[in-house]
Amino acid sequence: MDPGRERVSESFLPEDVEGALIDVRGHLLSLLSRKRPTLFPAASHLITNGGKLVRPSILLLSCKALGCDPRKAEPVAEAVEMIHVASLIQDDLMDGDTERRGVTAVHALYGQNEAILASDLLIQLAVFEANKLGRRVVAELARAARLLAQGQDLDLRYRERRLSPKTYLTVARLKTGVLMGCSMAEGAIVAKAPQWVIKGMRQAGELFGIAFQVHDDWLDWSDGESYPSNAVMVLGGEEKAREHEELLLREAEGLLASLPLSPDAPIGKLFKAALVERA
Repeated sequence: MDPGRERVSESFLPEDVEGALIDVRGHLLSLLSRKRPTLFPAASHLITNGGKLVRPSILLLSCKALGCDPRKAEPVAEAVEMIHVASLIQDDLMDGDTERRGVTAVHALYGQNEAILASDLLIQLAVFEANKLGRRVVAELARAARLLAQGQDLDLRYRERRLSPKTYLTVARLKTGVLMGCSMAEGAIVAKAPQWVIKGMRQAGELFGIAFQVHDDWLDWSDGESYPSNAVMVLGGEEKAREHEELLLREAEGLLASLPLSPDAPIGKLFKAALVERA
């Protein structure tokens, strides 16, 4: 996913969530300060030049929705974003892309070796931050990182092939849905929610993440990119792709409605803002 496209309005976020999000951004930039030695500038490049923090926003809001102070979830919100950025660095390198919507790719700016090591650094720092909140938080993050790697592998294998809708949705779930689901599950874990709520939050996040990927593919298509694995081609045209995106969003919102969430933390509204404001 492209950080330059992820611009979520903070106007509707609860004040404590917005404050925690500011803390997360500040701590990420501090951890990856350009004043540090080699690797840190490369690791911080996409965070410094990126947009809003979609995954941390969802994580902090999920924690708030279950009655917990979102600031307690700040370390894992930072961890999720670092895993995401590491995946972007690797994705650009493997695809041979030298630019990410106006921002020079890390490997193009710092070289392939440093890009690989910078992504390793981000993953290691993510585990360190998540570990501050305990084993369950680390286990959820590790699960997501493992599935994300599998998704990237499938994407590389199938990128130049016309996929079946089922295969496309599998890749989209692994590449994008899983980390969104992890973000929501982590918020629930920090809030000490029961297992059935954690599971429901994870499933809703995964559905939203797939919708997020379909939307991103539609934006790529609108920009003139027409690779065979694009959702518009796979799902039967632009109208069908947008319909599928809406269906996924409705499913995610239906799941949220079945969970004991506070109306003071509008996760569904964040879902829509994350898509609409990226268009």
